[in-house]
Amino acid sequence: YCTALFDKANIDRMLLNYKELLIAVVNDVHQPLDALSMLNETEKDQLLNVFNATDFEYPKDKTLVDLFEDQVVKTPEAAALVFEGQVMTYKELDERSNQLAHYLESMGVISDSRIGILFNRSFDMILAILGILKSGCTYVPLDPGLPSKRLSYILEDSSVSFLLYREESLLSNLSVSEFIFFLDIAESVNYKSCETL
Repeated sequence: YCTALFDKANIDRMLLNYKELLIAVVNDVHQPLDALSMLNETEKDQLLNVFNATDFEYPKDKTLVDLFEDQVVKTPEAAALVFEGQVMTYKELDERSNQLAHYLESMGVISDSRIGILFNRSFDMILAILGILKSGCTYVPLDPGLPSKRLSYILEDSSVSFLLYREESLLSNLSVSEFIFFLDIAESVNYKSCETL
């Protein structure tokens, strides 16, 4: 074998896989090709059980917001978000999402309301999700890449009470019958209430 491409350990493993394949063929020459296995029992166990043992017990008495706030206390200056060369710390994300939650409450959003979020990938999207959850509401994600008729249908079907957006162009041809808010987090959280459409 070409030692420039393969090391001995890889070749030994490939040889064992080839041996397993030959044994499987000899044991039943009539079985279909897709039923043949190249893995021994140890490798099967490793792939199916060891590598997939990713279960993790989350505290049943804590919400996502609680877990986030625990992380803020532990590492306030650590990077929470990194996007296109910009960084937002846990402390900044916590403060800005708190501002949004208080603002939504001051605008009459009540607990369990459904709030649509219409953003391209950005800090704004994560900030909106966290702020909505902190206000006790549910967010309804809206993909700006969907046709406007589909977005309008989702808004109506999900009974969205409010809509948060960042780019004016994303609202074109949308039929929204509730309140919408502009969200801008360039320096701090700034909001302006827009009229009902």
